[in-house]
Amino acid sequence: GNKIKAAGGVVVYGKKILFIKKKWALGIPERAVKKGDKKKEAAIREIFEETGINKKDLEIIKSLIPTHDNVKVSGSIFVKETSWYLIRFLGDSKSK
Repeated sequence: GNKIKAAGGVVVYGKKILFIKKKWALGIPERAVKKGDKKKEAAIREIFEETGINKKDLEIIKSLIPTHDNVKVSGSIFVKETSWYLIRFLGDSKSK
């Protein structure tokens, strides 16, 4: 097997959940994990890159169940395993 590892975060603020606009739908921030990266750090970094939310305003609460998807990259099929984390937004609702 061809495998891709990814990480992402479900960001909560009170009873609200953060979604980002992707090409065709709303989604949860996630990215492929580069060699040598820690999954938790990759998830936090992706949330920052997608939203501009300061990393110090994000706190990982716990790991969630990973998901597995088949994705096509350059004509080859890969299994993408995404490690998900529940993350609390610690900032103020008016901050970016």
